[in-house]
Amino acid sequence: MIPRRRVLALLISVFTAAAAIVAHGPPAAAATYDAYVMAYFTESPSMTGANYGLHLAVSRDGLNWTPLNRNAPVTTPTAGTRGLRDPFVFRKQDGSFVVLATDLYGTDFSQNNQYLHVWDSADLRSFTGYRRIRMHTQRQGARGRERGERQRRPGAPMGGQRHRRPTPRVT
Repeated sequence: MIPRRRVLALLISVFTAAAAIVAHGPPAAAATYDAYVMAYFTESPSMTGANYGLHLAVSRDGLNWTPLNRNAPVTTPTAGTRGLRDPFVFRKQDGSFVVLATDLYGTDFSQNNQYLHVWDSADLRSFTGYRRIRMHTQRQGARGRERGERQRRPGAPMGGQRHRRPTPRVT
């Protein structure tokens, strides 16, 4: 036989949970989205079509894309190298957006830039809160890592030295 206290505790828990569900109502319906957005930069082999600003395109089906702003950048970095690569759009829970992009102008990949460009946007038409976030403090480029791995002693673990991770700073 189940003790009365357990039954009473169980009933109180059930009624409390039911009251909480009724008080809050049904969960909010997920936002409906009716288009896709793609962020990009432009570049061509002859560099005549290169533009390292933030470009956006929209698509209803994910196959056919229409560039916004007549394929001109919707915003351009004003600090660092004044160029961007590999932009990425995040949608926040409140429906607004954050755009992140690598701080790099051109194709000199030996640059080991320490920063990411960041913008906030409510509608992907206007951009506010421009800032750069410092991601690391290492100054050696990609080639240094290759040399470091080739020069490691036999039997030594891969990865080289250990570095303390700095806290990202906003500039």
